[in-house]
Amino acid sequence: MTPDQGVCFNEQVQYVDVNTIDGHIGLQEKITPMIAVLKNSNCRIKTINNDVIEIVLCGGTLIVDKNEGIKIFTKAFATLSDLDANLIQNLINQIEEKLKTIDEQHKDYVELNDQLNLEKDLLEALKTK
Repeated sequence: MTPDQGVCFNEQVQYVDVNTIDGHIGLQEKITPMIAVLKNSNCRIKTINNDVIEIVLCGGTLIVDKNEGIKIFTKAFATLSDLDANLIQNLINQIEEKLKTIDEQHKDYVELNDQLNLEKDLLEALKTK
């Protein structure tokens, strides 16, 4: 998985369960190649060691290649167990209040607005569990 921060998960997997804009799909290794657009949603990954990892994705692109495996490119992701909807909502509220006090031309406005959108995407994805 590759969000803006770089590669965040790079292991062999048996199975990946994701939500695309066209619906839910489950993928096994070495399946037919495909590309899909992902929704803000949860994703389940079963590793070759039978560990199940549940993460939250902020949209993105899924690419499946027989040789390269399953790749997900996303702007952000977090482990489901690390997220708290109330804390995210509180952060959203704080950012929205701060944005009201900053001129739209100020450099901080763009950064805060980007952070606001990212937090909203995380909250939306978290609510799809």
